[in-house]
Amino acid sequence: KTVDEKYDPINADPIKEYEDKTNVKEFKNYLLSWYQEGLRHPKTYFAAFNAMVSGWFSFTEYIPLTNMEWHSQLNTKLMPESSAIRPKFFNSSSKIVQEVFDNLYYNSIFQIFLSYAFYAALMPGFIVATICRKWDVRKLKYYWIMVIPLILSIVLGCWLSPVSIALEGKRYLYPVIYTIPFMIGICFSMYQDQIMENNNSKKR
Repeated sequence: KTVDEKYDPINADPIKEYEDKTNVKEFKNYLLSWYQEGLRHPKTYFAAFNAMVSGWFSFTEYIPLTNMEWHSQLNTKLMPESSAIRPKFFNSSSKIVQEVFDNLYYNSIFQIFLSYAFYAALMPGFIVATICRKWDVRKLKYYWIMVIPLILSIVLGCWLSPVSIALEGKRYLYPVIYTIPFMIGICFSMYQDQIMENNNSKKR
């Protein structure tokens, strides 16, 4: 009854109220209703999905926060409030790190490296295109296996997450961020192998 009030195109948390409130039978009924309404209003469903994943294709930058001041979900019944307070030494070092990130954030050259699309769309697109390029059909059958974890992390981890572009959404991108440096290394290795093969062919 309150869907129209709680619905946010880029954040599913208000709708699901941050927890599961159903059983298997009710969930099956929900899936059936979702499917039936999707057949009746396919454009609406496509627009809703597009809005939800739009953050992963956005070049909006975010400032990495290294302190605990932003944390508004601390449940003092489960954890004491003192757990969010850092010792003096780590608190001062945290401020230094935060200043470094702030300086990078306000530098137009580095801003692209602090955007969602760079890690969720631009770099994965480059990696998939590089690995799937048909240089050697015999090797290709092995290359595509390497992109499976990256693709699954984006599709299952990011596209199915309840939020994308907000501060809370970046945690779904961490597996991709940690994977990309290794994948970029593999791509450069492939380019290097191709250059060496071309040079050897010219010598022959």
